[in-house]
Amino acid sequence: MTLKLRSIEFSLPDWPDKAFNGIREAEKRLADIAGSAGKGSTRFQDTCSRIGRAASQGESAILANINDPIEIRALTYLLSVPAENHAPIMLTERIIKRMEEIKSPMSRLSLMQLVRAFFFRFDNLVSPLGLQTLIALIKDQLRTLNRGAQGGLSTYASSSSLLFSETGPAKLAEKAQREAIDLDVLFKRLSLTGLGESRYLTLARCQYYLRTLETIPINQSHSILSEICKKEVFTTPLDESRLVGHGVLEIIIDRSKGSVIHTDWRNAILAIAGDPRVPKSAENYQRWWSLLGEERVALMRGWLSRFDLKLFLSILEQSAKDSGERDMERMFAPRKKFMEGLLEEGVIVESRLFLSTYATRYLKQRYKKEDLPAYARVRSSRTSMIYLNIKNKVYLVEGSHSFPIKIFNKLAPESRLPNYNIDEVTDEQLRNGEMERFHRTYGLNGCLSQTHRDLIWQNSVLQFMKSNGVLIRAAKVIRQESYRAYKEKFGSN
Repeated sequence: MTLKLRSIEFSLPDWPDKAFNGIREAEKRLADIAGSAGKGSTRFQDTCSRIGRAASQGESAILANINDPIEIRALTYLLSVPAENHAPIMLTERIIKRMEEIKSPMSRLSLMQLVRAFFFRFDNLVSPLGLQTLIALIKDQLRTLNRGAQGGLSTYASSSSLLFSETGPAKLAEKAQREAIDLDVLFKRLSLTGLGESRYLTLARCQYYLRTLETIPINQSHSILSEICKKEVFTTPLDESRLVGHGVLEIIIDRSKGSVIHTDWRNAILAIAGDPRVPKSAENYQRWWSLLGEERVALMRGWLSRFDLKLFLSILEQSAKDSGERDMERMFAPRKKFMEGLLEEGVIVESRLFLSTYATRYLKQRYKKEDLPAYARVRSSRTSMIYLNIKNKVYLVEGSHSFPIKIFNKLAPESRLPNYNIDEVTDEQLRNGEMERFHRTYGLNGCLSQTHRDLIWQNSVLQFMKSNGVLIRAAKVIRQESYRAYKEKFGSN
């Protein structure tokens, strides 16, 4: 006789994450107990102290103090923990070979400590010539594990060709990107999650950021940009002479060459290296721009000219609105068209902002400090200026608040315009001082100061540029609705 029972429908709720807290805590205690096994003995502590003292005396002293397995265990322990009471121990080929001679295979504890030291210190653990020897030792020791072994060492053994290499961090980054795996997921698979602050994983993350930067669409927003702008990321040493930030800057600048740089890409450069238009003795310039080469510096200066002009025009427009003067508002549109036309013609080599108290306050309300370019201050409540270098042949200064446009075919040696050592000027020094310096040095010819009488000032500047080897078509810098009147009055060029 078969007894049939009616099925009972029921559901179990998902386990809350806190239900596993006890298990996790027990696992951690077990790991701590296992990791500290044998480390509380007086003999072990004395051995650690002795090897720690020998570390300050160099390789020979360390070699003299590692002659048996407990000393190997003490040495690998000291390598795997922060050097608080002794000099940092740097492995050499001779020390590595001595470790292998004394005890092979190593105890699982000594091997785990050595592997941990490899990940945490990586390229800071061993002299350059000894890194390959250390890697060979670790791989050989991992091969001696029993086939049934489990845990981290087993995972490391099965992935030794990927993990234990001079280019291991780069290999991890490449694998994550090639297989479209989140880097943290890959770390977990490889039993690396407890090594988050290690030099090895830090380099892997940085390599991942660099590889991602090389492949994302050019000049588009991307979440990676906010990651690379973190100080702890871009100041990470990449190799003996460069930081991660240098690699980031090279990729962003080189990939943006020949285009108008995206705001987020430009801001990333400013956040890392700052504006290159500062004295070459400045700390930021020495740390970043001096290593990037003049071509990259020139590219950034060009992109910043576009940004400078955008900022200046926004200041000019707001000043006109705030003044309530119809003449200022009327003059804004033709000045905006003229300067934007110069920019689009690609003749602006360099620019520099000189900002009043009003302008500084206006910009700081709208931009983060790190996103603003370098500028000089004007000891004036209202008047701001912009300096434009036109193809290294003509030098122009435009300003707000009844500032006559000024143009020169060369700059006086003591000119304040391109002098980045001068970061503060007065209104008078730019309004009249630049003309006076030019006249004292070169005479009356070769410069022009012109008030903004519509069409007259544009023609005066265009003719001055033409006579100095810079030909700009009037149609590019004069508004369409004014161009017919301009042609009737001055002809076309």
